[in-house]
Amino acid sequence: MKKELNQLFKSDFNRFSKLKLENDFLLVDLSKNHIESLDFLSDSEKKQIEIAREKMFSGANINLTEHRSAMHFRLRRSRAVDPLDEEVFRVRKDFMDFGEQVFQMKTKGSSGKVINTVVNIGIGGSDLGPKFLVDALRDYWKTVKVKFVSNIDGQAIYEVLEEINPETTIFIVCSKTFSTQETIQNANTAKKNG
Repeated sequence: MKKELNQLFKSDFNRFSKLKLENDFLLVDLSKNHIESLDFLSDSEKKQIEIAREKMFSGANINLTEHRSAMHFRLRRSRAVDPLDEEVFRVRKDFMDFGEQVFQMKTKGSSGKVINTVVNIGIGGSDLGPKFLVDALRDYWKTVKVKFVSNIDGQAIYEVLEEINPETTIFIVCSKTFSTQETIQNANTAKKNG
């Protein structure tokens, strides 16, 4: 029978420090799992993880479904370490500045009316990530309404289009590759009917 986690912590005051993995920008806490050491991986498995990590950080083509590199880690860095990071930081600042203008309701649409609604069109992480962020920060603003469309069922986009005023709405098409069929179809529907 397994011990309760609180018993494991009581019997080993160093449990957290022994069962954590950490680098400059990531902390993995395995202490709240029923393991006793970090030796659950063989040496060859640890080596394969290290090789995969190095490939990712070097920009190698590791995303086999999209045939491209996975450079999202650059968004999590606290400082730029190369020219590509500097470009990422510049674009991120532009996004943050624009978001702040929308949040403060200082952005106007093409008709001159203030933007008060944001519609995010995406699927998977391009839907869930922004949705989690909005849910987490919901208590910090009461001005801008945020709506999400991820379902390929046309009813979802049409319901949102019925609720919004196109003159006061900005649409964000959220996609890594802009080749996701569901996202492109919803974006085209919004463009034609919004």
